[in-house]
Amino acid sequence: MNRRGMLWLLGAAAALSVTPGCARWRPEPGRCALTSADPVIDVHCHFFNASDVPVRGFVEYVALGELRDEFLPRADVQTKGLFNGLIAFLVDILSRGAKDAPTEAARLRSGTPLEPASVVQQRKTQILADAIQEMDRRARGIETFGRGVEGLDVEPDYPALMEQLAKDAVRPQAFSRSRALSRVGAIGLANGLQRQPSEMQRYIYFALLLLDDREAIAREYLRVFAPSGCVSLVTPSFLDMENWLGNSRARSSIAEQIEVMDLLQVQIARTTELHMHSFVGFDPWREAEGGGSLKLVKRAILDCGFVGVKLYPPMGFQAFGNGEIRFPKGAPGGMEMETALRRLYAWCESNDVPIMAHAENSLGSLCGYGHRASPSWWREALREFPKLRVNLAHFGSFDELRTQPAPKRCSKDAFGKDAWEFIVGKTISEDGREHLFADLGYLYELTSPQFDDRTRSEIRGYLKQFQSRYDPDVRHLLYGTDWTMIAKELDNNNYMYRLGAQLTAAGYTPEQQQNIYWRNAARYLGLGKTDKTRNRLRDYCLNRKIDADWLSAFDQ
Repeated sequence: MNRRGMLWLLGAAAALSVTPGCARWRPEPGRCALTSADPVIDVHCHFFNASDVPVRGFVEYVALGELRDEFLPRADVQTKGLFNGLIAFLVDILSRGAKDAPTEAARLRSGTPLEPASVVQQRKTQILADAIQEMDRRARGIETFGRGVEGLDVEPDYPALMEQLAKDAVRPQAFSRSRALSRVGAIGLANGLQRQPSEMQRYIYFALLLLDDREAIAREYLRVFAPSGCVSLVTPSFLDMENWLGNSRARSSIAEQIEVMDLLQVQIARTTELHMHSFVGFDPWREAEGGGSLKLVKRAILDCGFVGVKLYPPMGFQAFGNGEIRFPKGAPGGMEMETALRRLYAWCESNDVPIMAHAENSLGSLCGYGHRASPSWWREALREFPKLRVNLAHFGSFDELRTQPAPKRCSKDAFGKDAWEFIVGKTISEDGREHLFADLGYLYELTSPQFDDRTRSEIRGYLKQFQSRYDPDVRHLLYGTDWTMIAKELDNNNYMYRLGAQLTAAGYTPEQQQNIYWRNAARYLGLGKTDKTRNRLRDYCLNRKIDADWLSAFDQ
């Protein structure tokens, strides 16, 4: 079974279930896997909002990119048109109303509280209604400017999209090609789409979540994933990928995002029991062109309380060996990319700064680029920079070992024969890489109730093999959720609990799960008494006049 199975585009939306009668798809607080006394660390999450990402590229390649083949088992024009209509709809929603980083930074400095939830919900319903009316105009052939979806392989099928929206809202007569949708009708559809269980509802919820202030997103994480204080530290990362995604640009610059996250870290520390220290995005393209990406990294780490650096190789670069590969038109040459990465690695190694990288064959910006995220390139990088602290994200699906459908768009995206998880294991055990880790973020093949027992059993078996062959003391796996990205998924609020249950079924003892949920992350991040990250965070807390005693929980 693939990640979705039968989807709403094939008429199976009614088979999906969420809490009956819920007014909005907003998950309840999840169940903890450990006690509140255990300092759980979520090393893989995101609190960015829509202004922080290049919206068109983010929707097409990140939010929906991995799902295109699963949504489109038939490659016909009609189905592609409907899928591209969904892209256009989400782009329109995400292009409305999210506060840019300077605006939120000004609010945080002034001490102005977040708007009441009721006011925010009303505004989101109005934004959703605006987007629905825009789709209605396009469905009736009325030209609009600034669509932001030019260049798709097939023209979006706006009439089919509107029919699907009306059906999912249980208002099938709301759309007509012969008359304009009234404002009252659009509001009715917006309310219906938020109330009625459907696959569409999940993506609408995700898009509306990204219109929130970053503080609201952080507090939603706290409500859902850290009830009763069961998470101590989160390390949210943001992305620097706009150079790779065509003409799509973020409204908030990386420098502005660093500033607002610095302020938010302080706000969260002063008003909650959760501690938050971020990962800053690094783009070798930006650095190679003189854009100062490494300079921004140094500022974030040394002055703004950040703990690490986030890389996104499937955009188009490898962790190592870029001199021999081709890049998109307009990009710097391979050696320039390589030099930019080497400068980053050298600085991170000398300062014990952790790096996190997407390491799954997915979300490539061009055909075949998913393979550029392979851990084999990190094995090469670590031979030259052996003291780097690296977390290879999205461990555990063992895609190469499980039966997978052939990719529809590009044969180069097909999985190879060697499991990437076992490449990570060999690098740890054969090369002696004590500071190489892998996180279990967004491992929905193992944790989701949508997947069958056979899939879960297969993955548990491979996890046992990984442990016995490469990591017998369970010192290299990390807990991560990949929230907000998993906000699209059913039962995402219970990710921690469901992961713990599956680890138990795979034979991981309570002590070994303690390693996964926090001890390994403390070593990866460098939170021990004499570690450099610990010293930087202590100084940051003292300079910002926030408590630093929480760090003693990680004395090892």
